[in-house]
Amino acid sequence: MTREKQPEELDWDRGQPEPVSIVTADELLGSARELLIENNGEVYRLLLTKNGKLLLNKHTLGAPRR
Repeated sequence: MTREKQPEELDWDRGQPEPVSIVTADELLGSARELLIENNGEVYRLLLTKNGKLLLNKHTLGAPRR
């Protein structure tokens, strides 16, 4: 479930307080272990590891998986 985190709950100073959305990894990934994200013409790979950690790496389309 997505919710907005209030500025006083944040751990960093963002200047002007603005609500920040929080999305769970399950909401992003669903039943998948990885997700490709496009941003400004670049592609990034979000991977859920076997240990439950999230890794975000720049991805080259067509590159072999490790």
